[in-house]
Amino acid sequence: MKRRRLMTQVYLSFAVVVVWLFLGMSVYAGRQVRQFCLELVATDLTARAHLLEDAATEKLVQRDDAGLLALCRSLGGRTATRVTVIRPDGVVVGDSDADPARMENHAGRPEFIEALARGSGRSLRYSHTLEREMMYVAMPLYRQTKLVGALRVAVPVAGIRRTLLVLLGNLALGGLVLAGLALLLSLALARRITRPLEDMRQVAERFAQGELYARLALPEVAETRALAAALNLMAGQLDERIRTIAAQRNELEAVLGSMREGVLVVNAAERLVRINRAAATLLGIDHETARGAALQAAVRHPGLQQLVADTVQRRTPQEADLTVYHTEERSLQAHGTPLDGGVVVVLTDVTRLHRLETVRRDFVANVSHELKTPVTAVQGFTETLLDNPPAGPEEARRMLEIVARQAERLANIIEDLLTLSRLDSGDPGSDIELRTTALAPILQRAVQDVALRAQEQGVRVAMICGEVQARVNDALLEQAVANLLDNAIKYSPAGAEVTVEVDEADDGLRITVSDQGCGIPPEHLPRLFERFYRVDRARSRALGGTGLGLAIVKHIALVHGGSVAVESELGQGSRFGIHLPRAESE
Repeated sequence: MKRRRLMTQVYLSFAVVVVWLFLGMSVYAGRQVRQFCLELVATDLTARAHLLEDAATEKLVQRDDAGLLALCRSLGGRTATRVTVIRPDGVVVGDSDADPARMENHAGRPEFIEALARGSGRSLRYSHTLEREMMYVAMPLYRQTKLVGALRVAVPVAGIRRTLLVLLGNLALGGLVLAGLALLLSLALARRITRPLEDMRQVAERFAQGELYARLALPEVAETRALAAALNLMAGQLDERIRTIAAQRNELEAVLGSMREGVLVVNAAERLVRINRAAATLLGIDHETARGAALQAAVRHPGLQQLVADTVQRRTPQEADLTVYHTEERSLQAHGTPLDGGVVVVLTDVTRLHRLETVRRDFVANVSHELKTPVTAVQGFTETLLDNPPAGPEEARRMLEIVARQAERLANIIEDLLTLSRLDSGDPGSDIELRTTALAPILQRAVQDVALRAQEQGVRVAMICGEVQARVNDALLEQAVANLLDNAIKYSPAGAEVTVEVDEADDGLRITVSDQGCGIPPEHLPRLFERFYRVDRARSRALGGTGLGLAIVKHIALVHGGSVAVESELGQGSRFGIHLPRAESE
């Protein structure tokens, strides 16, 4: 159904009222004018009757019927009035328009009856004698107190009607003019009433579009003025509250966006109402498309779905450990808290903690294993020497040499552990002092440290280093390079060449130790710098390694603000690099 405008409704209401008033006033005025005209005619007829009263009474008393007839026709012709004289018994004895002898008895005429009863009578009716509608006025005739007859005068109604129609036509024309003016006034009044409301509607639409700064002009009418003031006040309060909500939302978005923990808000229908970027990254989903999607469709993880379902069902906080596989395996700790009509899930990435725990357990196990071997050897041979002394000095010397080698190995492990502990602590008082110096002398000393082992292995060591400087600790950097050279020499065949080279780059310096050994399988490269991690445990122990050399290299690089890297291919050798910042950047 089409809705009409308020302007149309108000104007139509005014128009209906005006039309009904016009019709009512027309009917009322028509009746009043007709009644007024009839009263005027009746008054005029009464006056005419009084003029004939004495003459008609005299003729009735004298019983001069011929004189009455002549009187009636004479006066009737001159005044255009029908004059009738009636005896008390209703017999017509004189009439200006008809023959009395042929007229029926008028005793039953209403005006005659009323005149005898009340002193005057009036009637508007159809005349069967003249065959037209007439206005009659009758009055009794007395001689002293004796009723001698009745005088009746009448005029045709047609003339009255013509006069009445002209008068009513003029009244109708005037009424139409007034009605038209009233309709125009109603239109103006309707516009005046609805214009402020139309303005309010337009401004309200601007409010709905977010233009809460718009304001309404205050009309003169008290009611609409109060409404406009209320709308202006509402807009101001809405603007303030929306700004507050927007600021709080931005703060919430900023907080959620800066959190390292993932946050998901799920409603009762298990749809994602809110998800921050950290959660999307941890779960491997798109941040924009996930919002508003069903949890089962956006996050295909049974553990998380079960956590949400349990939290909704039990209405108590729930926790769960989740493992997700996205680019890499991640361990997450999920905590679900019930809300009114939903659940908040907080995801904490504990992958690093799990890895550190694994490294700690492996480190304890490796330390125990590495220390157990030399300690067991020393303990065993010592007990043998004490309980069962060897038969000859050569056997005793062999056992003591074994004990000495294991003691030396134990001392090396302990020394390396102390070095790692010192590097990890970062204690300023632990002689870890950096200064800007040339790298060539440091690398040269490192080459000299491994020269004897290289000679024994039949491996050549080459150094390529220009006149470059870096902010380093001489002893630590020498130890790191010596460790890399020592490893390269150990795993290089006789006749191979090991190279230590310094390359300059925009972001710093890179010290690279390259060998031509057997290479390292790719699956071992990520864990190569862990403590006690060995690719070939049996061969590493046979070569006298402690399993801590590369870990020490990594920590020395970190102390210098640098990093380590490794590249290797099976059968093609390996390249170990230490990246150091330039001296100028410090």
